[in-house]
Amino acid sequence: DAEGVDVELTFAVDLFDRVTAVGLVERLGRVLSGVVADPGCRVSVLDVLGGEEWRRVVVGLNDSACGVVFEGSVQERFADQVRRSPDAVAVSCAGRELSYRELDERANGLAHRLIGLGVGAESPVALVMERSVDTVVAIVAVLKAGGVYLPLHVGLPVERMEWIVGEAGASVVVADRVMAGRGLPGGCSVVVVEDVWAGGLSVVDPGVVSLPEQLAYVMFTSGSTGEPKGVGVTHRDVLELAGDRLFRVGHERVLLLASFAFDPSTYALWVPLLRGGRVVVSPPGDLEVGTVARLLREEGITGLDVTAGLFRVIAEEAPECFAGVREVFTGGDVISPTAVRRVLEACPDTVV
Repeated sequence: DAEGVDVELTFAVDLFDRVTAVGLVERLGRVLSGVVADPGCRVSVLDVLGGEEWRRVVVGLNDSACGVVFEGSVQERFADQVRRSPDAVAVSCAGRELSYRELDERANGLAHRLIGLGVGAESPVALVMERSVDTVVAIVAVLKAGGVYLPLHVGLPVERMEWIVGEAGASVVVADRVMAGRGLPGGCSVVVVEDVWAGGLSVVDPGVVSLPEQLAYVMFTSGSTGEPKGVGVTHRDVLELAGDRLFRVGHERVLLLASFAFDPSTYALWVPLLRGGRVVVSPPGDLEVGTVARLLREEGITGLDVTAGLFRVIAEEAPECFAGVREVFTGGDVISPTAVRRVLEACPDTVV
């Protein structure tokens, strides 16, 4: 009517701050003003954002320029990093370390073994290994052979592993001694990593060329909505992630907490390895908050990805353990604002 419309906004202060709430009211005002000015206009032409907010969202936050342009294949870019920092520590786990040169040489040896078993362009190679330095060696080796790594969660029943291996068409399984002793998918050639280097294999790079659009790895979903589904990720996909400007600073020492069969491992593995950083692999088995806190402190971790569940528990029991960490990523489920607030209050220099 002629007296206008009164709008009252009530909001939960534990979920929204005043600035956010006021911003919502201002956007509603712009929409209503636009409708009054032109009742016949399309909703799509209404300006919801103010001028400064529009520039921030559309221009500032939408700037998608990459920090580093990686081209070719993952193994080629890894070889570049080996040449730049051969003696720097590339990966560590439970007191064991490998420099970039050592990681490269061990991966070359395993790659030659895989090639001898018929692994070539986009050949899937199943990995059944606990988290360790050798798992990283195996992943790099599969790519050096031209293959596609297919990591399997070590907690899967052998029957499920066999189904995934058959679905993917893998004929080679790389395992560690622990997993080999528990049982592996049948019908495949098996390579036990601890036994590979006893034969004096060549440490020269096999020189296999992979194209950007070729698959680098395949991971299978949990199957919670039916049968597991294989998701293929290309070399270009991995390189675009690793080159993202988001990782320009603060990811020099990345803690790998996830299983290698879980996609956050892509960040934890390739962002540091292709940028000259260090992958700190958490020890095998279930992780307690105390173990994570110790690793963050002793290893000088600067970046990590944590599941929503673990993040919540850490926020409740030891939020201060993130002090010194530059960035923490979490997701995959609902993230409690209260948990985030507890971490930020305890560690004001950490970005969540």
